[in-house]
Amino acid sequence: MSHFFTVVLVPADTENIEEKVSELLAPYNENREVEPYETDCWCIGLKARQESREIADEKYRPLDEIRKEFWTDERIKKALENPDIFKVTDKEWENFPTRLEWEHVREQAEKDHLLYQKPNPECQNCGGTGKYITTYNPRAKWDWWVIGGRYDGRVGSGSANPNIAPVSVLLEKDVMPFAVVTPNGKWHERGKMGWFGMSFDNKEENDWTEKVRSIFEKHRDCLAVGCDLHI
Repeated sequence: MSHFFTVVLVPADTENIEEKVSELLAPYNENREVEPYETDCWCIGLKARQESREIADEKYRPLDEIRKEFWTDERIKKALENPDIFKVTDKEWENFPTRLEWEHVREQAEKDHLLYQKPNPECQNCGGTGKYITTYNPRAKWDWWVIGGRYDGRVGSGSANPNIAPVSVLLEKDVMPFAVVTPNGKWHERGKMGWFGMSFDNKEENDWTEKVRSIFEKHRDCLAVGCDLHI
């Protein structure tokens, strides 16, 4: 499960800020049930992906060994000294030659698998059809949130409330959240947040920075509320 830093923008004249933030975040509540609808089952392609990893481990090298090779004492030392190094090491890991070779073998094994992009015929959720009926909120982004939390003080300007500040202050401080919610209720995010702080489908860092600054510029007259969201 993951925590991530989110900035919610509210009109400057908002009287009850927490209530307004709650209103803007409500559509993205994972616990909010919606009308039943049909959707693709999570089992589609899952068996092929899982077994392709095992094949790559056997045919090439175990991924755990490659991780140990990547995480040298020097990299660990740098990471401990500077938490931001993970932004750098993520890219280094993606382009690590041995990992790329492993991924090449895995991708080929997945494509060759009989259940590639197909549902599992033994799936108890969909009965092998690849479709099932659900009331799960398709817009879900969080299951719990609080103003501040582990990101307490990230947006504040030294005022009485360290988690609320004019948007102009965030531009000056170059504050960079994982997600932003604008006053019209629209959700903007760098990527899809998964478990254990891992995200996927991430935008390039420069693209995301430019996007966030553009949003902040358009809402300079708003207040920014720093929130800790969990999924």
